[in-house]
Amino acid sequence: HGLPLSYPSGNPRDVNILSPNTEPLLFWAKTLSNGRPGLSVADHCVNVGCVAEVLLAGLPQSVRKLLPEGAATLAALHDIGKITVGFQQKCPLWLATAPIPFCAPGERSLSESDHAYVSQAFLQRLPEATAGRLWAVAVGAHHGRHKGRTAVLNGGNGHHEVLPDWADNHRRELVNKLQSIFGPLPVTPPQSNL
Repeated sequence: HGLPLSYPSGNPRDVNILSPNTEPLLFWAKTLSNGRPGLSVADHCVNVGCVAEVLLAGLPQSVRKLLPEGAATLAALHDIGKITVGFQQKCPLWLATAPIPFCAPGERSLSESDHAYVSQAFLQRLPEATAGRLWAVAVGAHHGRHKGRTAVLNGGNGHHEVLPDWADNHRRELVNKLQSIFGPLPVTPPQSNL
């Protein structure tokens, strides 16, 4: 049980970031060419966070100061919204073997599948992200389309998530692990960095 985030040295930066670990996938982020789950959400997020750190380190200081402390953490969290039944059910092989609580197939089919929207909505609800919650808009727009200033799940706006508490618990676990690797989320709003 739990998210697969174990590394031989204890440091994810010591692992070839292009190779998924060999633990069973609880939540997939990338599938293999045969349609099987291939890379876990946790491993994908660590990969992206490591790449973000390298890119941030290479920016000129004048550009780097425009970004908040915690920018690598935000980048790492971009796909946390894939931890939702609406997205995960896109892989029939995952759905057939996933250890998820029961929910009716009809309810699953109505669950939000836009993982970028779910990522933004989840991050905007985090108590520790209150001051920097607008940074979550950038996370929601990571595929090039913004989701609006505020994303809301299960709030009467047509964005429904099935098993929200179950998904939130798993997402929260991943937030904690990613923050332990990359540091805390931004605590200042975007405009204070300009």
